Amino acid sequence: MTYRMGKYCQIYGFNEKTIGLRLDQLGFLPGDKARAAQLTDDVLNPYCHQIIDRFYDTLGKFSSFQKIMARGFDVANLKKTQTQYLQTLGKDYDQESYFERRLKIGVVHDRVGVPLSLYASAYRLMTQLIIDTIPGHIKNNVRAYTDMIQYLLRITTLDMTLAIETYHISKLHGLEESLDVMRHEDERLRRMIDTDRLTSVASRDNILLNLEQAIRQAQKQGLPLCLIMTDLDHFKDVNDNYGHQAGDYVLADVAARILAGVRETDMVGRYGGEEFMVLLRNSSLDTARIICERIRRRVGSSPIHLQKQKIPMTISQGLVMYQQGESMDHFIGRSDKALYAAKEAGRDCVIVHDVQD
Repeated sequence: MTYRMGKYCQIYGFNEKTIGLRLDQLGFLPGDKARAAQLTDDVLNPYCHQIIDRFYDTLGKFSSFQKIMARGFDVANLKKTQTQYLQTLGKDYDQESYFERRLKIGVVHDRVGVPLSLYASAYRLMTQLIIDTIPGHIKNNVRAYTDMIQYLLRITTLDMTLAIETYHISKLHGLEESLDVMRHEDERLRRMIDTDRLTSVASRDNILLNLEQAIRQAQKQGLPLCLIMTDLDHFKDVNDNYGHQAGDYVLADVAARILAGVRETDMVGRYGGEEFMVLLRNSSLDTARIICERIRRRVGSSPIHLQKQKIPMTISQGLVMYQQGESMDHFIGRSDKALYAAKEAGRDCVIVHDVQD
């Protein structure tokens, strides 16, 4: 079946070739069709009304939105239109019909006088609400969650850019402002993926990705590479005696102390639970030992103050140096063995794992 090119695709020069170029520019992947279906089935369809209700509840607090609504727009009709939008988000995104509908959205918003800044802010809000609504079975799978958010960034950026196409002639200044909002939001969402939200250090995925890159660099250039696996001693006692909120506070405080003990070129990430990983590029084993001891002293030298409580805390550390040809899993495994040895040695210490062990 041949699709007849729509009015707005003709105006803005979208055809099969330019659509493909736009998708390539935004980094769409072969698996995105499946991700689009999963987003629809697992998030948008079951939670559509919840997302839209929260969207308009929040939007209703904006004075700029209130001024537009004062012109006589019906919220029920707006919610109906928004429902149709969400239910088609990403569906056949590589077709001219999809581009036509998304371009028309910009035309409608421009005609009714919606400022581009408000449109961009509202779109940012909608994107965040979708992310917040992603169910636990996806969030608990780090790779699936990351892939879902990255796809969501691509499809929402596509929709935003198509709407902006229709704004740009008469709203050039507003367009620039909106793109800034998009860039900042994109950076914020990427930071959310790359950063552990509780401790503000690198997320598990991020630290492992950097470790993989560091290993390739070490293999190629022969540079020394060290890894520290760190675990809080008796952390379960903190949760049991002071509560889980106190435990969260302790994790964040210890993470800050670890960060204060490393070099600018080092990277700290939360490996899981109360375990942290420190990646030391271009570091000899002697230098790494010094850093380990500096971190250990920063954590254990003074208690963590929480309200009227003083919570003592120490850490155990396993230190390893990369050996040429070693796999990442084996490298991490040796650091785990060293950490276990530090626990067995009485905790609050550093153990270096010999490659021969």
